[in-house]
Amino acid sequence: MPSMFGWVDFAEEDRRKMAEVIDLFREQDTRDELGLGVIRDALADLMFPGTSTIQTRARYFLFVPWIYWRHEEKNTPGIDVVQKARADEIKLIDALVGGDERDGVIGIEKRAQLQRLASSIYWAGLGAWRIRRFTGSQEQYHRSWDALLRRRRFALVDDDNEPVDGSAAPTWDPELPEAPVDFLKQTTLALSKREAEYLQQRVLDLGQTLLGHLVS
Repeated sequence: MPSMFGWVDFAEEDRRKMAEVIDLFREQDTRDELGLGVIRDALADLMFPGTSTIQTRARYFLFVPWIYWRHEEKNTPGIDVVQKARADEIKLIDALVGGDERDGVIGIEKRAQLQRLASSIYWAGLGAWRIRRFTGSQEQYHRSWDALLRRRRFALVDDDNEPVDGSAAPTWDPELPEAPVDFLKQTTLALSKREAEYLQQRVLDLGQTLLGHLVS
């Protein structure tokens, strides 16, 4: 009987780490006999919070929430959101290729057969940078979709666009830059000045980190 293991998606950080462990089994030469990987990961989280080696370009920190925000605005039914958000992520690949992008485009080789979408790669980082305000995993977000839309529809906000006590909290940062109208038709990985300043502030708000020093 083949060996197998599983986990429950209660914590997005645990899910991300488990996915990286699985990836390690595909690398035949990977060794960590001294157990230094845990120390390495802890230092990486302190110095470069919200980032990982499989992330490619900063603008994905905007592409992912733009796609989901678009479906929240359209009141896409929860039963359809996984399929439609995936379809948009595939469209994004074509839109980036149409904008003469090649390096850093996630899924450029696999296209519609892509298994690990950009949204899953950036989900933990979006939470760490407080761009994503929903605190659960991506699967929990999908399962909670209809309830979140109902609460958002009747939520009250103050003058700073923050939810009033007792109202639904936003799923994404209210200060998120507005998405270009045609970004799923043709776009690039280059940040606009407004987008770069927004992401810079998200990083600086994390406190004193090496990443913050670099972006400042």
